[in-house]
Amino acid sequence: MNATHPPASGRTAPTRRWLRRDPGAAARVRLSLRWLALAVLGASALAVRADFDRLRITIASSSDWTILRLTGPERFVSSAGVVLAGTATFQTGADTLQVNQPLSNAQAGVTVTVQFDLILQSSNPPAISFESTRGNLGRVRMDFYQFNSNAPVFVASVTNAVTTGHPNARPFSLPADALLAGDLSWTRPSLPPLVLAFYYPWYNYDSWASPTLRDYPRAPYHSDSNSVILRHVRQAKAAGIDGFISSWWGPNSQTDRNLARLLAIAEAEQFLVSIYFETLTGDPAHARDEAEILSWLRYFLQTYGNHPRLLRLEGKPVVFIWAAGAAPTDLWQRVFTTLRAEGLDAFYSANTLNTAYLAVFDGLHDYASAFRGTLEADFQQASAACRLYGVLEGRPQLKVWAATTQPGYDDVLIPGRAGSVIERLDGATYVRTWEGSLASAPDWVLITSFNEWWENTHIEPSVAYGSRYLALTGQYADRFKGFTPRPPADFAASVVSDPDGRLRLSWQAPFGQAPESYNLYRSSRPFTNIAGLTPLAAGLRATSFNDYPPQGTNYYAVIALFGYVEGPMSEVLACIVGTNKSRLAPGRLLPTDIALYVDSTAWITPSVARTVATQLVQNVSAQVSRIEILSAAQLPQWLLAHIGNGQLDVLITFGDVPDSIYPGGNTEPDRSLVEAFLDDGNLILNTGDYMFYAGGRNGSGGLMNLMDAPIRFASTSTTNRPTPEGARFTPSLREFVTSRPFPATNLAGKEWELEVAFADNGGGWADPAIVRHPGTSGRVGIVFQQNNDTLPRAAVLSEILTNWLPTVLPRHLTSATLVSTGSVWRYQASGANLGTAWRLPAFNDSSWPSGPGQLGFGDGDEATVIASNRQITTYFRHAFVLSNPAEVVSLQARLLRDDAAVVYLNGVEAWRDTNLPAGVTITYTTPALTALSGAQENLWLTNALDPAPLVPGTNLLAVEVHQSSSTSSDVSFDFALDAVFSTAPAVCVAAPAQGSSLPEGVITLAAAVTGPVVRVEFFA
Repeated sequence: MNATHPPASGRTAPTRRWLRRDPGAAARVRLSLRWLALAVLGASALAVRADFDRLRITIASSSDWTILRLTGPERFVSSAGVVLAGTATFQTGADTLQVNQPLSNAQAGVTVTVQFDLILQSSNPPAISFESTRGNLGRVRMDFYQFNSNAPVFVASVTNAVTTGHPNARPFSLPADALLAGDLSWTRPSLPPLVLAFYYPWYNYDSWASPTLRDYPRAPYHSDSNSVILRHVRQAKAAGIDGFISSWWGPNSQTDRNLARLLAIAEAEQFLVSIYFETLTGDPAHARDEAEILSWLRYFLQTYGNHPRLLRLEGKPVVFIWAAGAAPTDLWQRVFTTLRAEGLDAFYSANTLNTAYLAVFDGLHDYASAFRGTLEADFQQASAACRLYGVLEGRPQLKVWAATTQPGYDDVLIPGRAGSVIERLDGATYVRTWEGSLASAPDWVLITSFNEWWENTHIEPSVAYGSRYLALTGQYADRFKGFTPRPPADFAASVVSDPDGRLRLSWQAPFGQAPESYNLYRSSRPFTNIAGLTPLAAGLRATSFNDYPPQGTNYYAVIALFGYVEGPMSEVLACIVGTNKSRLAPGRLLPTDIALYVDSTAWITPSVARTVATQLVQNVSAQVSRIEILSAAQLPQWLLAHIGNGQLDVLITFGDVPDSIYPGGNTEPDRSLVEAFLDDGNLILNTGDYMFYAGGRNGSGGLMNLMDAPIRFASTSTTNRPTPEGARFTPSLREFVTSRPFPATNLAGKEWELEVAFADNGGGWADPAIVRHPGTSGRVGIVFQQNNDTLPRAAVLSEILTNWLPTVLPRHLTSATLVSTGSVWRYQASGANLGTAWRLPAFNDSSWPSGPGQLGFGDGDEATVIASNRQITTYFRHAFVLSNPAEVVSLQARLLRDDAAVVYLNGVEAWRDTNLPAGVTITYTTPALTALSGAQENLWLTNALDPAPLVPGTNLLAVEVHQSSSTSSDVSFDFALDAVFSTAPAVCVAAPAQGSSLPEGVITLAAAVTGPVVRVEFFA
């Protein structure tokens, strides 16, 4: 629903909104509408035959009052009356006709005559039942005419001269075959059935930190973002939604600027757009004045009226008017007449079910359908009024009925509201409003709403409901419009590959549809269609796929197949393959790598930042695996090497994050390298300005996108003092003033938790502090978010790394080489087919020759020259002993091959070179995909292997090297394997020795330590 005023300065969503209900709506009588199309779909006009009949009833009465009532299920859905004789008044209802005259005239014996032309809705009964009542004076004659033909045809006359006493009732029936003879038909332009959703482009990142929200989108967003609007449009299309009705608060508002963005994106996506003209303003809410309404509509039509993606009827842009009933019809008539005189015409739909507005507007629609207790009756009556408009007069006009669906409503948390709730009931409310809407035979179906989060009417994918409501939308869209193939939903792919080069891709069936299979496409370049592409995998029945593509960036899309015909393409996702992972430096206390970025800074001068970074390197380099200062250009490769390497690594920034790892302006909010690094369980520390604010390039949205949660820092400076944890881990920390602390209360209800606060203000505002995501183990930390170059940044950062960080590494990691380069390998170069037994440890290779690496022929750099028998495949085996495989955390392999290789560990395929075909069985005649040459022949590949096949004792590595052809001039092979071991920290007393006698005086105590032990205390 809408606000009573537009967002302040176009930036923040309104905090008070008004329930979109039709205050004049009363309970309607239930109708049943069924329509039969007599012309082919797509014709310019549609001849309509329905269970509607036109009739004429003339009532001549000498009584002071008389009523003719329908007593069966039939109803009058349209009526027009005229006084033919006498001084009379009349009223019509859904089942009544009433005629009155002055009592004095009736006493004088005056007869009045009123003629009624009516449209009757019925279910084809054998007879139509009536009851006539009147006052105690005079008598009544009723003449009935069949009027489905061009001229009325007399059927019967009935007289009520009953004198049994008030109300002098006379029941009677007339045969339907006479009264309803013939067919009532008229022409009406055919309208394509459309599903449109109300859309609200008024959010900024701070909106998602509001305590008034019941639910949240899967990730925070800013409505000004083109990528966000594009995502919304594609999600809507995937659910069968044809367009957005975008909330519009007038010229130069945030909603106006985002309308321009939406139209540009809609043009590329072939999506329809209209506006929801926000009529109300002020508190209490009231209609804008006539001059403002006129000015706003003039601006809209002049600025956007010719845009090709505006929804149009009869060549005119369609404009939906919210709360049309808040202003009288004559005001709207004057506004529309003035605009038309200026050559600015539109097709206007009024948000009201008051059919009197059809005299001025071109259609009706509802908004808060979930609140209607008699929804079907209300909607069917409004539908009939629109479809039958002008038929009685013989001048039918196009009036569009747009029924509305709604999943629920909840504004209890919004300040200033009385608080109304319509429960979603696990989708039952949405189903009820869809069924009621379809029962009214609508021209269009509207959805309240795609993303009105304040009132909890959204169907956009959310934390609470996932994509449930888009799936329901898809099912009903197909029922309403007929089946139309849609793209697969929720397409996802790894941002960065696994260490072995594997990319994991997944998707879901199109919302509400069940395709037979899927085709997956891959390209080394971005693409917008599949022209010229061959499927990477065709006819997939599963909704997931693992790919081992070439190194570098690869692009993917998936298409659903319906009856072997491809539907629309999903969005295209870019994925990076990186298998060269950082290796743990042996013998260090902390198995972690650290990168520091100081090229750009905020709230700390570049020179001070570099001094702090240099000091930090000096302080901790002896204890960590590796620490280095990197440029913006170097950071992407560093992140790639540390995503999926099996260890916790640290990135430290100084108030700014480079666009090289998080594109500025939040243009890539969901698939950045730095977010992949965080989601891999690593730590990002920031000192200086607001983390990921990036000098204003990202604003508060940078942190929210990084953490996928509406989390922000406090904006008020506060004095922080060391906590007990701060005193323990960071002895250099003293009382200081911070400008951007972490408010612990901001984490309530989010997936993140405060792991440690080294200092706070006593009220939960922490800095320095570290928060952690329990699902990914990713950590975000701040240290001195303050503009003060005198703060001990280097000392405190060093202490956090060397004193606190070891406490979150519960096991001590060490590295060791299991197989070194130049090791001795047994080999078989006969070119024979060895099948699969040769890969197993039990295979007898004692007759094979052996020699140290490098092994091969043809290059002159071999330590062992093997025979050339024009073989495609050469086999190598090497055994090594391992006593403690359970303590192996990760394996890192390095391979030199020419042209390609497959590595087996204890008979299990552990690594397939990307120069061999994926997804097929490798045999002794399978050639490498390409012939290596030049520097490629001496390139060492790095890959992580799964340690699961390891066993205590002897383990076997088996490698088959494949040539691109049997005429290859050279073969090269060498291999190395390193392991990272995890052992629990251990402490034992080293002095005095066990069983020794203690001398008098000073006793020397010593402990032997294994692992990340920060402190040892002795007790007697």
